[in-house]
Amino acid sequence: MAAENLGILDSNDKTRHSIAELEQFFKAWSTNDKGIIDKPQFHVAISCKGKEMGALELKTIAEKYIEKMGYKENPYLIYYHSDTANNHVHILSSRVNAQGQKINDSFERRRSQAFIKEELGRNSKQQVGEQVTEALTYNFSTEAQFKVILEGKGIAVNQKDGYYQFVKGAGIDLKIGKDLVDNKIKDYQQPDERIKQLKALFIKYKPALAPDKFAEFMQNKFGVEVLFHTAKGKDTPYGYTILDHAKKQVFKGSQIMKLPELLALATKADMLKSGADLITTLADNDQLRYRDFKSQLSKLGFDLNAAGQVKLAEENKTSFTIDKDRIRQLMYNDRLYEAKKFNITTPDQAEVIGKVMFLNRKDLPLLFTNNPESKKVSPEQEKIITSDKLNSLLAIGKDLGDIAKENNYAFAKKNNEIYLIDQKKNMLYKVSELTERTLEYGQVKLIDLDRISGPSFIKDMDNSSGTFAEVSGLLLDILEASANENKQEDKKKKRRME
Repeated sequence: MAAENLGILDSNDKTRHSIAELEQFFKAWSTNDKGIIDKPQFHVAISCKGKEMGALELKTIAEKYIEKMGYKENPYLIYYHSDTANNHVHILSSRVNAQGQKINDSFERRRSQAFIKEELGRNSKQQVGEQVTEALTYNFSTEAQFKVILEGKGIAVNQKDGYYQFVKGAGIDLKIGKDLVDNKIKDYQQPDERIKQLKALFIKYKPALAPDKFAEFMQNKFGVEVLFHTAKGKDTPYGYTILDHAKKQVFKGSQIMKLPELLALATKADMLKSGADLITTLADNDQLRYRDFKSQLSKLGFDLNAAGQVKLAEENKTSFTIDKDRIRQLMYNDRLYEAKKFNITTPDQAEVIGKVMFLNRKDLPLLFTNNPESKKVSPEQEKIITSDKLNSLLAIGKDLGDIAKENNYAFAKKNNEIYLIDQKKNMLYKVSELTERTLEYGQVKLIDLDRISGPSFIKDMDNSSGTFAEVSGLLLDILEASANENKQEDKKKKRRME
């Protein structure tokens, strides 16, 4: 994301430095007349919760932090990562300044925490403002319902001197006039049509599920949050509220279903009926994926296996059987979905991914319709980065097997051309375009696509689903088993000849 104050390297493209170049530069910078400074590396990671901040927001915070800690005039790098549960940036610099002296690191941890606290306070005010604005777009009938919308986001709501005060953390983050909420309540109109829809959903799905499972099901499938209210020290709810995020409506629970009905335990007959209804509802969805189908059945208390058998959890008896052709289609949709995550730019790339994921040739053009994430990156730029990384690691004697493992690379062979598949970034390249070195592929599991053939292979791959790693893992197992069978057959032939 940033590479600043790199001296002679600044004359080049700042984003194109190899690992070796950067390593050499930082070692030279951190050395004075007495030699290299002890523990010269300054490395900090700044992370947000989940995906609530993007690369540019985190980069801005990182640059403020660098200045606050006294490293603005030093060489520094900022890298952005989104491959964990929380988006984050890494800051790398040297603890040595331009005069060869160590930068003051007294109370560094305390100063870092103070900066983050200050930055969080600034961000907290902005987030609270956005969330209050969003809450005011909902249709609610009471002050309590307005509060419920925000309390679920960790915002306490108080009323004082004609104002609403909103608190998230230590202090008051926002105040608004009471009339803004009062006017929304006055303008409330009961959404009768939506009430009918929700009643139908509750009647259809609730009988098959325990209250907590039903609440989870409604939120995940329909964007409808069911909030139970309990008195202090009590377990049984005295009431509940419905936050219909999909339609931005708030309801008293009694508007949709009486509390005793909602709290009633599911019967086996009701579970079987709801399972049958769900299967019927999903049967005509040609885009449905196996894992989604399995997940939705699981929320109703059913297990689905690859043979199409649907059983109530913890029961051995099959409740329903899904047609084998339908199961194959669901699994195919899974593989196609995963294949479309790749940033495909050429027909040969589509052929490789299509072959690994066992797709029909007629569907290969669909791989050029990439997911939104892939459009944020430049394939050519990523290719240069991968080339630099591969060559740098090979130059320092790294084993190809270790390189593949550490970077989540896979290698596939098609028509005597070897492809490097970056499973983190969902990109692939011809190895011949990345390096002029001759690589030793005996250290990696090479997916030999030229060896794919035979009815056994077709049967196994036709009934496969999952991520690229999962499907390619199965493919490698099949190819290995086939190679072993051929070896055994060769041995038998040899013995017969002898």
